[in-house]
Amino acid sequence: MTNRELFRVSKRRLCELTSQYYEPVTLKEVAYEKVSKHFGYFLFFMNQNQHEVKVYFDRYRDTNILRIECRQEAFEKMYHPSDQELITFGLIRKEKYEQLCRCV
Repeated sequence: MTNRELFRVSKRRLCELTSQYYEPVTLKEVAYEKVSKHFGYFLFFMNQNQHEVKVYFDRYRDTNILRIECRQEAFEKMYHPSDQELITFGLIRKEKYEQLCRCV
C-alpha cells in the first residue's frame, strides 16, 4: 500500500474508534514514520483539543492497527469500559510492540 492509502485507512479506523468520544472527530496528518519494513505509524492531532495521537499499524494488513499511543489524559477521554476493542489497543505496551517488530 502507498503511504496515502495507509493514511486513509488509519484515519478511517481511528475515526471509527474515537467517534463516540469526540464530536466531531477532526484529524489531520502530521507525520508518517516507517519503523521497520512491516511497521510504521501516523501522527495525528485531535483538533478539538490538540492531543497528539500516534497510530501504529502493520503495512501489509491495512486494517490492523496495532496500537494507539497518546498522552494519558487523551486516552482517558477515548477510553470507555464497553469498548473492548479500544481497551485492547490502548493496553498494548511498548515492550509488546518491540517484540512484534523483532519478530519480523
